[in-house]
Amino acid sequence: MSSAVTPARVLLIEDDLPLASIISKHLNARGHSTRVAASAEEATEIIHGGYRPTIVLLDINLPGESGWSFLRAGTLVAAGAPPVFVVSATAVPPSRLREFDCAGYLPKPFAVPMLIEIVERHHSDADGAGTSAPQGELDAFCPGDDRPDGGLSAVLHGPDLAVRPVGPMNGQDVLGGVIVLFLGAYLLFTLLRAEKF
Repeated sequence: MSSAVTPARVLLIEDDLPLASIISKHLNARGHSTRVAASAEEATEIIHGGYRPTIVLLDINLPGESGWSFLRAGTLVAAGAPPVFVVSATAVPPSRLREFDCAGYLPKPFAVPMLIEIVERHHSDADGAGTSAPQGELDAFCPGDDRPDGGLSAVLHGPDLAVRPVGPMNGQDVLGGVIVLFLGAYLLFTLLRAEKF
């Protein structure tokens, strides 16, 4: 973690415990603190126990209550309303993310460096001043290949759409970059078409 990035307190709500363990190890190695909840109910207990995350990574398909139910319950308001990123294999339309005021969506499978980028760019500061997506802006991340520098970020801001690489593209794999760009654009086109913007 660079000295300019403040450590995040991450609440990872994920029932796939091997995946949660991998994510936690990577985030902890970068100086972030991670608490894992395997269900919405466990996440609620963690919040009621006094944990104040600066970012929440939320799976939707959980045992018991769903991730949407967790958001609907308003538990995160007591925790200072940290930015929430949906991390799920389930396709999530932008309208659903806006409905729950989510900061963004990362579809599974994803590259771990992309998740780290999300945490380091979007967690709120300890004093409560957020660094998440500005009001009305929604970050949707498209997975790249398995390289640490692969991936695209697509920012939906009202009717405007911008696609940009996440991290430096090394230039040695131009074809791979073109494929990642094509897949990212296709995913965004599909999401936008489903929303009929």
